[in-house]
Amino acid sequence: MEDSLTDVGRVPRSGPADFETDARVLHARARSDRLHTLDLIDATSLIAARDGIRVSAACRVADLHLSIDEADTLTLWASTPPPELRLEGERLSCVRAVTLNGREFTDEAANNIGGRLIHGGDWRPMTPGAVRLLLPSPACSCV
Repeated sequence: MEDSLTDVGRVPRSGPADFETDARVLHARARSDRLHTLDLIDATSLIAARDGIRVSAACRVADLHLSIDEADTLTLWASTPPPELRLEGERLSCVRAVTLNGREFTDEAANNIGGRLIHGGDWRPMTPGAVRLLLPSPACSCV
């Protein structure tokens, strides 16, 4: 099945039924009717009601990328990780592994991700090498 893509900008707290956020920009991508990717800009909270995901940060996060792949790996990227990030919800209960800015998180943390508090020190600092992992390869022809 082809990916369905949903982009939503400046979603108010009383926005679409699927999402409730204070983010300036929200980008959400679903695959086979399941949430696959979330990108938040300037946010402290998000509720993805249909997929049962709740994200809350201790302070505004300039940028946060969250994705869950086919192997049930949760990947999080943030240029400046928050001091505390809470992740909760049913969709996260299937997570088998977690990476924070490209750094593997412990198995114990992955097993508890359904209601996990991630601390700022748990993240790998963003470096030019880590940023390259986020960028499309030179062979990619993006339109």
